[in-house]
Amino acid sequence: PHVLHLFSKICRERGSLYFRVGKEFRYVQSGERNFDYEGLHRKLWGVFINLWGFHQIINATTALGAMEVLEELGYPVSNDAMMDGLKEVEWPGRLEIICSSPRVVLDGAHNPAGALVLKESLEKEFQYDHLILLIGVMKDKDIESILHLLAPLADRIILTRPNNDRAAPPALLKKALGQNGKKAEIAEDLKGAIDRGLSMTGEKDLLCITGSLYTVGEARAYFLPRGGT
Repeated sequence: PHVLHLFSKICRERGSLYFRVGKEFRYVQSGERNFDYEGLHRKLWGVFINLWGFHQIINATTALGAMEVLEELGYPVSNDAMMDGLKEVEWPGRLEIICSSPRVVLDGAHNPAGALVLKESLEKEFQYDHLILLIGVMKDKDIESILHLLAPLADRIILTRPNNDRAAPPALLKKALGQNGKKAEIAEDLKGAIDRGLSMTGEKDLLCITGSLYTVGEARAYFLPRGGT
């Protein structure tokens, strides 16, 4: 509320337009990745967004609202173009299902806010018997908070590091896990960690690779030569 009040105050002072999701731009979720949109002058029903995560519906609503504002400034975009854009949008490394058998999801969460969004998505949007968490984090990040959010969800944890001088040693990650360290093991290189994770992941399980965009980037390079899904 304090931030919204500050934004509205500055917009008034500068004569700028001020719009909010939930006020001028509204959405109603109608499926896992479907929603209805109502904005300044248009309504769109059954919008599909090709990204996982409830937060992406909020982001999509923001984008649709921005397009309506731009339209008033002389940049018209058709309903079909808006719908197609959201249907085809891709965001590598953000709740990206990179492999379907076994199921592997990549997410570049590297701070507590990103880890919280990932946690909520794993709890509400994915179904699995067991969650295997493969994580590599940079040593200058809030390691304890990230692990505190994600580790309790996992049945097994693999601690590793990407090929980067800033990466935290897996032993440091294990120390930060506390009690959750009992279900963790260390794989010093990322390729070996992924091989180990895949060997653990059954048909109804989920392997989540996260903790850093460096970790996710190396993991994508591992999977994509194999044809992805």
